[in-house]
Amino acid sequence: MIAIMCIGLKRHITTTYENHNKVFKILDKKFGIKIYDFYREKDIPNCPFPLTNQEGSGKLQMYDFITSLEKVDEEIIVKFRSDIFFTDVAINALISEIEKIINNENDLAYLGLDFKNDYDQTYKITDARKEEKITDFVIVAKKSLIPPREYIINFLFNHFKSLYESSGNIVFFLLINSNTRATKISTQMYLIRKDYKTLNNWQIYFDWCHDYKHKSLHAFNWVKNNKKLINSF
Repeated sequence: MIAIMCIGLKRHITTTYENHNKVFKILDKKFGIKIYDFYREKDIPNCPFPLTNQEGSGKLQMYDFITSLEKVDEEIIVKFRSDIFFTDVAINALISEIEKIINNENDLAYLGLDFKNDYDQTYKITDARKEEKITDFVIVAKKSLIPPREYIINFLFNHFKSLYESSGNIVFFLLINSNTRATKISTQMYLIRKDYKTLNNWQIYFDWCHDYKHKSLHAFNWVKNNKKLINSF
């Protein structure tokens, strides 16, 4: 049995419901799952790390993560957010990463899509320890290897002072301790930025990456010109 830990604000859940339900059914059939629905309608009451113009949302996200983790019983946890869209290749990548952790071949896997560097990848694996940023859309982890809450809270108070440093794809490095084996996974997994009546991979990918084309026009143009390929994912 593994835990699906759903955290963060509710975003576009009407659009993502069918897609996420598909993922849940596949994971339940293969592993057995218990879903912990910690999605929120509003910000965390009395959170010591409110979102400000000086700091990104990473501290708040981490606080949400470790606070929710205390309510989970299972050893293997899968962190979800409400606005992810999974293609079939992303589902397969997630299954593979869960299997590796169950089989003690890995301890921690960060999954998402590094748009700037890995825009066309379906399953790229790198050593998370050697990365400057990680992909934190979905996180698969062994609960027992996550550093203590007190250590994480103290670190959040004393570090990550800039907007850049306090983004989620940097703050979630805190889940890695000295003995943790950790991987960064880029796969065709996107973030939904608006609601849709009908879903297709390309439209969701295009709408999401449109906001990031300034980071890599080459990557954006690849998405723009590969509609058929992306829809096959």
